[in-house]
Amino acid sequence: MKSSTVKKLKIIEFIDGMYFATIVTNLFALSQGVSLTNVVIAQSVFSATVLLSEVPTGVVADKFSRKLSLSLGYLTSALGLLALIISPTTAGLYLMNVIRGFGHSLVSGANEALLFEASEREGLNYKKQSSAVLSNGVAGLLVAGLITAVVYGEYNSASFVPLILATAVLQVGISTYSLFLFDKRDKYENDSVLEQEQKMWSMLKETFHLMKNNTTIFALTMIGLLTICNEYFLYGTYGPHFENLNVNNFWVGAAFSAGLFINFVLQRHVYVLERYFTFEKAFAIIKIGSIAGYLGLAFATQNSLVVILVISTIGLFNLERPLISDYANQELDNKTRATVLSGMSLASRLTRMIMTIFLGFVVAGGSLQPGYFVQGSFMLIGLGISYWLLVRCGCVRRFRQPATSS
Repeated sequence: MKSSTVKKLKIIEFIDGMYFATIVTNLFALSQGVSLTNVVIAQSVFSATVLLSEVPTGVVADKFSRKLSLSLGYLTSALGLLALIISPTTAGLYLMNVIRGFGHSLVSGANEALLFEASEREGLNYKKQSSAVLSNGVAGLLVAGLITAVVYGEYNSASFVPLILATAVLQVGISTYSLFLFDKRDKYENDSVLEQEQKMWSMLKETFHLMKNNTTIFALTMIGLLTICNEYFLYGTYGPHFENLNVNNFWVGAAFSAGLFINFVLQRHVYVLERYFTFEKAFAIIKIGSIAGYLGLAFATQNSLVVILVISTIGLFNLERPLISDYANQELDNKTRATVLSGMSLASRLTRMIMTIFLGFVVAGGSLQPGYFVQGSFMLIGLGISYWLLVRCGCVRRFRQPATSS
């Protein structure tokens, strides 16, 4: 019996999640003499490439096929990693992020479109299957962290290239596997990938237009901009920070997996906050945890405490997203709901990119602690402003129908 397209996409997402390079790439670059500033700023280059190439890559998915776009995306990701291995320099690091960013854009949208159509064709609930696919990606990251913990703990810096190569091999594997997906090319029933990507930018413009006249939309958009947790900044820097403090190499991978596991569990149960707190209080409770984590990393020097702080901070990242979505679904009308949520997401990505560039110059002195302090302080000030905005717009009522874990 042939495996369904939905099952194949779940397998692909799990293997794609096993991205060992996420944990060791920056450590490898630093070991080759790349400066900490360039390591951090290179992350923003990846984000910028994704933003700029989303519309052009949507053409590939629509003009040829979505499974081809998916396959090329994973293959391109592998080529980006190989570029860094061949040229482990500052230029090589930037080139890797440009290539990987383009590859990410090829995958983005195409995978969601394939899942949507496959779910309809196979009589499955899209939202449930989408959640399962995303969970598989988290599970893959958990496995990658555990494997990296053992390998890096045993072989130290000698493990960098093998782990990056292993990631490239897995990407080539799912690139090939993607070609066996079913893709109905003759006529797409839902919006084309290109149309979806173009809508993102129009929704961003429309969201800012709506902000002028609607205090609720203004508040919901601004809290996303003012309190971004910038998770990829921490993902890319905690490894070097551990090295500077002589933390055992095992914890570079183990802390990542432990944090993701906590995040996964909390995401499944964050709805409980809706039973006891109004929206603005639930939002503040979650953000205070992330702020405390960043500020703690700015001052802590004791090894075990630093590891605990990294684990707990990763564990709290973006827990507010289901609450914001739930609140928006209850408080916004159908005409603006999708626009606001999509516009907020894209606006946050733009802000994160700008913030990462700034943090790259903050850590130019070679220490990451000032960067953690600036990030935590930005979020703290932003939380204060956000709380005031939520109170001013009247976004302080309880959730009318608390979400469930299902």
